[in-house]
Amino acid sequence: MTSVGGCGGPSGAPHVRLSRWAVLVLVTLAHALGALAVLSVAPLSPFLLDALHLSRAQVGLLLPAVYLGGVLMSLPAGWITDRLGVRVTLGVGQAVIGVLVLVAALAGSLGTLLACLVLAGFGFSVLNPATGKAVLEWFPPHGRGLAMGIKQTGLTLGGLVGALALPPLALGAGWRSALAAGGALALVSAAVTLVAYRTPAARSPAAPAPWPRLGELRVFLRRPGVIVVFLSGLALSVAQSSVLAHLAIYARETFALSPVAAGQMLALAQAGGTASRLAWGAISDRSFGGRRRPGVVVNALIGAGAYALLSLGDRLPAGAWCRWRSSPAWARSAGSGSTSRWWRRSAARATPGCSRASPSRSRGAASSSGRPSSACWWTARARTRGHGWGWPPSALA
Repeated sequence: MTSVGGCGGPSGAPHVRLSRWAVLVLVTLAHALGALAVLSVAPLSPFLLDALHLSRAQVGLLLPAVYLGGVLMSLPAGWITDRLGVRVTLGVGQAVIGVLVLVAALAGSLGTLLACLVLAGFGFSVLNPATGKAVLEWFPPHGRGLAMGIKQTGLTLGGLVGALALPPLALGAGWRSALAAGGALALVSAAVTLVAYRTPAARSPAAPAPWPRLGELRVFLRRPGVIVVFLSGLALSVAQSSVLAHLAIYARETFALSPVAAGQMLALAQAGGTASRLAWGAISDRSFGGRRRPGVVVNALIGAGAYALLSLGDRLPAGAWCRWRSSPAWARSAGSGSTSRWWRRSAARATPGCSRASPSRSRGAASSSGRPSSACWWTARARTRGHGWGWPPSALA
């Protein structure tokens, strides 16, 4: 296995030797455990609904609260990653997630829980730019596509494990214990990242990046391609986030599933997202000649069909039940495949014409669109006509 020398950089950490693939495992695990902790409210939503006496509309605010924190910190997250480096940014971000999720486990009211989730979203915002920069540091250009695809599976793998493990734990020990377990895992991952991650020795330490000016943002937003990918990302993120935020409650109320079975349905959706992140990059390179637009269109159409199927709910014929169970996976895989290519398009669009643009800042800027607005679709529809009526707007998006 190829090894690359590593050094601690400005922190003065001792010299070690790491394989780039070991680093990829480390940052993928960090992404997964951070996502597991901060997104744990999704599979636990049936328990929170009952324990805190919430309405469906109030449950719909939980995951968007995390995304709201991510949006508020999305631009600074990229700048912080450039200035402080991967090790400190990723470790501290995971620690913020862990501490705030542990505090959320003690919450006795919806307001306290939402405040904790918004602050946890601040830590969540650094996961993607920091882990993405780690791939750029350790992998040569010809190997970064595969490495980035593997790294991106951390987000959905964390959601998958959380959807499978946390509802049974909540059933046996209570939702507070399940939420605290997710926070504890994020803290463990933070400690491992701070101890183990090193900047490759072959890479000379760069001078700290200057803090950006607001004028740079205007240059970034003047590019028509940036606006296009921003708006398409907004629509795709609304649809994708609807699955994560509402599928567990929808499955429970529409089909009378247990909270554990509803979590398994959510895990199926996350499995579709994990597979798509690996598969669609290769399909795009081989079938579309590296062009991203056809793949985005195909994924959007697949997702629209899946959401339309979800909207039928218990009106489907009995023989279509097995096919219905696969629709969350198709919906999530379409969203994940589309947004993965959307990330790459946004970085490619942003860098030319902006002298200080960096991949970390591009990811931070791109991630500012979309996900909290899923609450706007679902809060109104769930309050008035039930969860099934939330899927058609997602299909339209």
